Amino acid sequence: MVRLLTLLFSSILIFHAHGDGSDSEDMDHGDHAHNNDTDTQGDMDNGDMDHGDAGDHSDIKGYCVVECTTDDPCGDTKGQTPSCVSLTLTDPTLFGYTETTAKTSNFLGCSHTACGTKCATMDNSTKMDIVGDAFCFPGDESMFMGSDIADMAAVGRGCSGSHSMGDMDMVGGIHGDCDGSYSYDGVVLGSDGTGSDETGSDDSSSSQGSVSFVIASVIVVTASFFI
Repeated sequence: MVRLLTLLFSSILIFHAHGDGSDSEDMDHGDHAHNNDTDTQGDMDNGDMDHGDAGDHSDIKGYCVVECTTDDPCGDTKGQTPSCVSLTLTDPTLFGYTETTAKTSNFLGCSHTACGTKCATMDNSTKMDIVGDAFCFPGDESMFMGSDIADMAAVGRGCSGSHSMGDMDMVGGIHGDCDGSYSYDGVVLGSDGTGSDETGSDDSSSSQGSVSFVIASVIVVTASFFI
């Protein structure tokens, strides 16, 4: 009897330990996948963005935005946000439009790869350059003269809005709004923007934990017939 109870207790401990190990392993994998999927850039400080926190993205030369006139505005089925962002421009002529009154339309920030293609010939000496159908923003500038351009630049970083900073306007509804919002690889259009790997890991660990619990329960019930 003592030997049977000892075996029973040891079996339960083994299954319990196996379940904990699986949960821990899956959780670490989920976090790792999540970090790779989002690839966000670091915090902005006085108008500068630190890309080091998200890996070596020193090849970033700027950001870009396109107007949503097709189902795939950036051309790679991705964007800085899962869907286009509505923006009202008080002075559309700043962006090459002929309208002289306020214009409301939908826009999308593009991934690093798409911007590299669209803005390959942009003028790096300006704060914004129009190249083809793209509004290109060279470098890491986050302060602009006028809210229209700041609002557009924010879309290129995966955030929205702008706020006044003295005589200039800064991306983000309030200071810090655009910190970490940029996605180097972009997010898939129509997705929730959070990826699926982490959710899959959580489901897997939960399932394994449940199996371990069921097996341990069966052992307990079976052993009770011999006591």
